[in-house]
Formats: sequence, C-alpha cells, structure tokens
Amino acid sequence: MAIIGVIRNRMGPIIVIVIGLALAVFVLETALNSNSSLLKGNKDIVGVIDGEKIHYRDFTNQVDETVSTYKLQTNQSNVDDNTTYSLRDQTWNQLITDQINGSEYRKLGLTVSSDELKDMFLGNNPVPEIKQAFTNPQNGIFDPMAVKNYIENLDQSAEGEQPGERRARWVAFEKAQKQNRLLTKYQNLIAKAMYVPKWQAEMDYNEKNTRASIQYVMIPYTT
Repeated sequence: MAIIGVIRNRMGPIIVIVIGLALAVFVLETALNSNSSLLKGNKDIVGVIDGEKIHYRDFTNQVDETVSTYKLQTNQSNVDDNTTYSLRDQTWNQLITDQINGSEYRKLGLTVSSDELKDMFLGNNPVPEIKQAFTNPQNGIFDPMAVKNYIENLDQSAEGEQPGERRARWVAFEKAQKQNRLLTKYQNLIAKAMYVPKWQAEMDYNEKNTRASIQYVMIPYTT
C-alpha cells in the first residue's frame, strides 16, 4: 500500500503535465487549422459590397484602369504614392456606387442601349463634353461628323500621343457617360414616383403663406 501511495504521489504531477500538454497541442492545432482555413478563404477577398465579394485581382485591375485614365487625363507618366492611394480610395468608392446602384438598375430594368449611347455622342443633343469639343468655333454649330471621324480613328495616334492612348481615353469617357446616364434615369424615376396631390400642395402653400392681423387686450396680473 505504501508503494502504491508513493507511485500515486509521483505520477499525479506527471499525469497533469501530460494532460496539459495534450490540451495545449489540441488547442494549437485547432487554432492553426482555423486560421489556415480563414486565410485560404479570404486571402483573395478585399471586401464585400452589398453581399458581393470583391476579389483582389478584380480590384487591382480596376485600380490600374483608374490610374491609367488619370495619367492620360493629366499627361503624366508616373503617379506618386499619395495620388495612388487617393485613386485606390476613389476606385473603391466607385465600386460601392456601381454595386449598389447597379443592383437597383437591374431590379428596375434600367439600361443604356447602343442606339441611345450613339445618340449621346452623335445626336442633335449630345452630352456637354462632346458638344463643347466638337463644335465649330467659327459658326458655333455642332459637327457630328467630326465625332464620327474621331471614333473611327481611335486606333490612330496623333502627335504626342502614345499608341492606344486615344482609344483608352475614349473607352473610359464612354463608360463614365453611360454611368451618368443610368444615374440620371434612376434619379428621374425616383422624382416622378414622389407624387403630391393638388389639394395637399394647396394646403401646404396656404399653411405657409396665410397671414392674419389680430388685436388683443392684456390684463396685467398685478391689478
């Protein structure tokens, strides 16, 4: 019995240590497996917008496009770090706008057809940027044929332009104009959906504009 007591006393701490080590190994393996799965699942995701996962490659492609457009518009070959960070934020904010608004556009069936897009550039009432750029300064008349000629020669480079620069600039411009037209349609739809009956408008007008003159008598409390 004495020997059993000695063994029990000596084995107690050892058993505790073994159990503790086993638990530590189990917790460590669980944590590593969990982190590994988490990293594998999210390393390609930069964020989620309205339930839609934004992949790293798609985001960087959008950033590269934004930076390229900025270089073309500013005639710069290099962009500093501060500008790059700003353009990344701009790209992310644009993705948020496109994702949220795009979902609403699809629900409402809002689109810009190819004929409508063509009319925005070649029609009688083109977008302001096109009208300003292709209006004859001598007579002040818009020349749609000049626009058509420009579009047909997008792959040609004028003096001082890089190969592909003209087409890249036009594609970015066309994309922006299409988004602007969709947003305008959406805003107009919301405005027209807010109907105020005539009687309610008249009542609101009368409440805000009715004036009255009154006379009153004051009796002092001290008398």
